[in-house]
Amino acid sequence: MNKKKIRMFGIMVLIISLILPIGISKLLDLKEINKEISLEDNQTQEILKKHPIIVNLYRHQQDYTADAKSETYVVKRKDEYSETKQKQLLYLQSLFSNEIQKLIDFKILSQQLLEVNNDKKYQVEYGTIREYQNTYDLEHIFRMKPDPYKGVDYSMDADTHKITHIELRQENPFNYIDDEFKEIALQMIKYLELDDIDDWVYNQYGYESNQAKLRVSCYVDKRYTDTYNLVIEVTLLGVINSRLWGLYFDK
Repeated sequence: MNKKKIRMFGIMVLIISLILPIGISKLLDLKEINKEISLEDNQTQEILKKHPIIVNLYRHQQDYTADAKSETYVVKRKDEYSETKQKQLLYLQSLFSNEIQKLIDFKILSQQLLEVNNDKKYQVEYGTIREYQNTYDLEHIFRMKPDPYKGVDYSMDADTHKITHIELRQENPFNYIDDEFKEIALQMIKYLELDDIDDWVYNQYGYESNQAKLRVSCYVDKRYTDTYNLVIEVTLLGVINSRLWGLYFDK
């Protein structure tokens, strides 16, 4: 074997030694997720049957890829799109308008936070909507810098049309107390129609259900950006959100 072949063989061995642990780790993660969603516990199986949103959360976790194909719509540029895309944009606008109004009705969000008129139903009249296979995302920018910056992002499950993640960002601090975080998280459980699950327990991370393997959280995070972020979300137990990540590494 000549020197060139020996060198190439060494490079291949090095690449394999670097990639193999990552591949094994991802396979083990996937195995754990599959194991959790296929639990033999009858009560958990009944919960999964009644709540497709939970099954979708597991599925999205497995199917997630940063390179997922998406379609982007800018609401203010609707007239520039084809007739087909305009119809889809109007459909997505309607979905988000209806669900954000429900978030207001459940007092998860408020007209004051969203800076809208109290006398009319919420309407998505601007922003950017991204359509993925499993989720729809909506990004609103209220104000850019140097004005006091403010924006909000929503993530919606494409099957159930429930909004599962809200992140409102602004330069000014949020004035919430712990009891308000707790109440918002509870209302989020009701909005998601998960309040028939009877083992929700509240702790420093939010409401958690071992039966459903879910966490519903509301918190303000200011660790990695120059804005205050109000986060309201539903996540799988075992998935580290930004708040928990900060708690682990701030020690």
